[in-house]
Amino acid sequence: MTTNRWKKVLNKLLLVGLFTSFISVPTSVSVQAATSPVTVEKEFNGDNARANNLILNQKTQGSFSGKQDTDVYALTLTTASDIQLVFNGSGNAIEQLATFQLSNSAGKVLVNAKKVTNGTSQTLIKQSLPKGKYYFSFKNTQNLTTAKNYHFTLTTLPPVSGVSISQKEKSLYVNETTTLSATVAPNNTLNKAVSWTSSNTAIATVDTKGKVTAKKAGSATITAKSQNGNKTATAKITVKNRNVTGVSVSPTSKTIEIGATTTVSATVSPANATIKTVSWTSSDSKIATVDSKGKIIGKKAGKVTITATTTDGKKTAKANITVQAKKVAVKSVSINAPTKTITVGKSTTVKATFNPSNASNKGVTWKSSNTKVATIDANGKIVGKKAGKTTITVTTKDGKKTATVNITVNATKPIGKTVYIAPKSGKKYHFDPHCRGLKNAHSVSSMTENQAKSAGYNLCGWED
Repeated sequence: MTTNRWKKVLNKLLLVGLFTSFISVPTSVSVQAATSPVTVEKEFNGDNARANNLILNQKTQGSFSGKQDTDVYALTLTTASDIQLVFNGSGNAIEQLATFQLSNSAGKVLVNAKKVTNGTSQTLIKQSLPKGKYYFSFKNTQNLTTAKNYHFTLTTLPPVSGVSISQKEKSLYVNETTTLSATVAPNNTLNKAVSWTSSNTAIATVDTKGKVTAKKAGSATITAKSQNGNKTATAKITVKNRNVTGVSVSPTSKTIEIGATTTVSATVSPANATIKTVSWTSSDSKIATVDSKGKIIGKKAGKVTITATTTDGKKTAKANITVQAKKVAVKSVSINAPTKTITVGKSTTVKATFNPSNASNKGVTWKSSNTKVATIDANGKIVGKKAGKTTITVTTKDGKKTATVNITVNATKPIGKTVYIAPKSGKKYHFDPHCRGLKNAHSVSSMTENQAKSAGYNLCGWED
């Protein structure tokens, strides 16, 4: 064959190759294993009817050949699958102006106009798809003078192969919490979500984030179950009570009246003890009773001990309760004075009389308005100090009721003595004849008549 003839044959072969590169592959082909490392886009594939079929787990190379170029690729899934599409390019600016869209055979858009922001490497989708046919569309909105290449890889992600929990066993006290974490394998599986359940929610509960709350003593199994593949892992939770170490009561002593009530409270130690309940008892329910909440009722006068006993550990604490008769308030008070007149140096005792007579508090205070004339002590004893008048006041401690009495203090009178005033220089005294010769009559030469009268002497003479 001549040289010219060989050239013609080669030219024909080249033309045939160029022509067949633009023929679309049928769109109904199911997912198949890759037969070559790269699948090259075949123009024209600008809509679903002319979409190029994709091969999973194999790189696909495409090109934006002109302004507003759209490239559509089709994929048929025979079973539900988790897929991932990673866009790769040279990093030039034109790649970053492209948009991506995913839709199904019914025309429903699943991913709408997602912008390619990284031409070098970007994951555009990573999601679960049920079986069916899907269309992957890349669109360039820029005017191009030369074609720009891009490529992407559509891969299936592996299903969940197993689940593990951070702690296989954990002990908690009642009301304590802990958070378990679940690890789903393999690391590149799409759906790593798990659900959490407890075998006994009365002992321990678990929320959607793996937070476990201890409820009461016992054991429970916490299970993490993957949503993809139904793989499970478990952790054993043991719940214990926090024991009581002591108890105290407040108040530790109290006085109440018959028929009155009061409440004693109990404090259990430690503060976070599991069982904080206590029972209450009275040493003499005839004097005072106590209920399950520490409420005490006085029954009759006397003393009683109220005891709090913890349910856990039988620890005890006591309160001393005194029950007394009901208080009768003072309405008024008066003063009982045997005499209202005393002499200097003499004393008398006054008493307070209460209304009603059975008043509970009969305490009083006494006061003299003029202590130079007379004083009074806490017992009501009055002592005359000098001639004059004073007012004695009593004040009750209950109600501050008051009463008064006026007391007169006289000078001391000599007993059985009648006197006359002895003459002084330049003065003469005349006496009544009946005074003369009396044995008890005597003279007081140091006093004047007025002083003698003030001192209480019986005078027999007068000045002429």
